[in-house]
Order: sequence, then C-alpha cells, then structure tokens
Amino acid sequence: MEMYEEELGNYIVVDEEPEFVAETDEDISATYFILCENSGQENLVKRIYEYEICGMSSLNWVARACESQPVVIRANDNANVIKTIRPYVKGAEYSVVLFANTPLVNKQHLKDVLAYMNRKHMNALKLKKGYIFRNDYILHNDEMYSVDTYEFSTDDFFEVNTLEDLSVAQESLSKKVLSYHMLHGVYFERPEVGSVDATSEIGYNTTVASNVSIVKNSTVGDVCEIKEDAIIKNSKIGDDVMIGEGAFIISSIIKDGAKIDSRAFIKNSVIGENVVIKENVSVINSGIKANSLVEECSKINKARVGESVKIRKFCKLIGELRPAVVLSNSILDANVEVLGATVGENVTITVNQKISEDVDGVEV
Repeated sequence: MEMYEEELGNYIVVDEEPEFVAETDEDISATYFILCENSGQENLVKRIYEYEICGMSSLNWVARACESQPVVIRANDNANVIKTIRPYVKGAEYSVVLFANTPLVNKQHLKDVLAYMNRKHMNALKLKKGYIFRNDYILHNDEMYSVDTYEFSTDDFFEVNTLEDLSVAQESLSKKVLSYHMLHGVYFERPEVGSVDATSEIGYNTTVASNVSIVKNSTVGDVCEIKEDAIIKNSKIGDDVMIGEGAFIISSIIKDGAKIDSRAFIKNSVIGENVVIKENVSVINSGIKANSLVEECSKINKARVGESVKIRKFCKLIGELRPAVVLSNSILDANVEVLGATVGENVTITVNQKISEDVDGVEV
C-alpha cells in the first residue's frame, strides 16, 4: 500500500438538491479518504480514475466532493478498508471513505449523510460505494460488524469502470457544470453544443454562443460575449470583452474592454484594456498595451506594442535577435514590416516599408 498527496486546487461547486437534506448545518468533524484501487482493463493506457472527465480526472472529482483535502491511498482490490485507513486516522470524529472511480458523488450529499449518521448514533454506514465510520469504531475493530446500509441517492455513487462508463459520467457532469453557470447568470445560446470544463469560471451576464470551448483553468469575466466556435484555453479574460467567431485564445491574458475579432489567434500574450484586434490577426509571445488597434491579417510575434498604437492591415512585427517594439502613439500604415527594431513614440511609418533599424523620427 502506498499513500501519496496530490495538489487538488479549487474546483467549481455544483449546486444540487439532495434527496435527503439535513435539518441543521451540524458541525461534524471528519477525515476524508479516497481509495484508488488497482483494478482496470488491460487495454486501457492508464487507471480508469485517471481519465479526464470535463477537465478533471475522476479522482479529482471525488476530491472536490470532500469537505477537506482528502488522504489519497493506493490500495489493492478488496483490501481491508479499516486496516487500510487506520494509520491515517487523526483527531476527527468520523472517517469518510470514498473510491476514486465514483466521480458523481457531491459535497452536499456527503454532509447530509454524515448528519444522518450522527443523529442515528451509528458506528458504521455502508454507502453504495464507500463507507462512513465513527473513528472509535475503526480504532477498536479489524473487521466490519453490524454495518447499516445507506440507500439514498445511490446514483451519486455511479462507478466508472469502463470507457463506456466514462461517457455516461461525462454527459452527466457536463450538464451539471452548465447548470451551475446558468444559475449564476451565464447565457448559453445552445448549451448542448460546446464544452466548458469544471476547471474554468465564467462571469455574470456573459453570453456564450454555440460550439464554444472554455477549458483548462480559464476565467471569463462579467458581461462578455463569446461568439461561435471560439476556443479559450488556459487563459484569463477580463470584463466586457468580445471574443469573435472562431478566435483561438491560448495561455494569454485579455484585459477589460478588449475586442478580439473573428479567427484571431492569440497565444502566450497579454492584450491590454480596450485593445481592438481585427480579423485573422495572430499575436504570439507578445504584449500590446491599452487602446491600441491591430487591423486585419497582421502578424505579431515576439513584439512589444505601446499604448494607443495603430497597426494597419497586413503589417508584420517580428522579433529576431531582440523584440520588435512600437512605442506609444505611433502608426504603422498598411504592409509595414518591423523586424527586430524599435519604432519610437509618435512615429508614423508609411505603407510598404521594411524597418530593420531603430526609428526615432516623426515620419518615415
């Protein structure tokens, strides 16, 4: 048997109405355990509980249901549960034992079951998949005797043992994640089409069109508009931001009031307040400060753009041995290339020029 700790982070809490509701919010101390059994189909590339469901593994979904960070234990199939957890029982009144392949279990339900058990003065309670013990019982018994069975909300303990089961859990949890966001003021034009995983957050009064993907620890602010086929991955989107149709935002920060038009590609970059990025623009490994404009089909890579800069159509800012830099209030007319050079403040570069040396004048 091997015990290990895992960084579980903060996850969305999906509000649900349990079948059994505690009459009072009782203060009951409990230690949570998750057992990771070794069983699994031989044709799977990893343990079934390690597969991702709506952005998190089944193991992490179960951890999300725990009131405190759980003790995660690798255990053999059919291991003696009491002997397995006894070395790690400390201080609390109860121990809640869950299994890593039951991702539909939820926090409120577990709290209600604990309250039920406490009021009934039970020593041990068998769930459909899992157990709750009074810790005095664990310390004085090697086997389970006279264990009551809890039958409420048995669907919460749905077991994922096959890839088919994963699909069932995926459908159920996707609906719950969307329901959570809709209850908190997000409007989905077609909630059945698209993907929002459980690691991501969406702000109040934001509209999400069809076939949008918001995944991998992304945050979208309030009063945003995310249009069809947009992808937001591992990114932070501020308030009052528009993300256009088919835009792809990856590992980037988009600040308040920015407008990212159709089919823009933003990667590893920071886009400042009220910046406008037009259609088919790519911004990679770059920063653009507030109130700037980048027009259609321009390419920015390894560059730094100051405030209130205007970059017209088909421009290229490409860093070479050093970044391409355009300082505040400057203008690049159409089809200008800046290659590893710096354009100073208040400079205008006229059309079709290639700049490979620093420019400080007013107009070139």
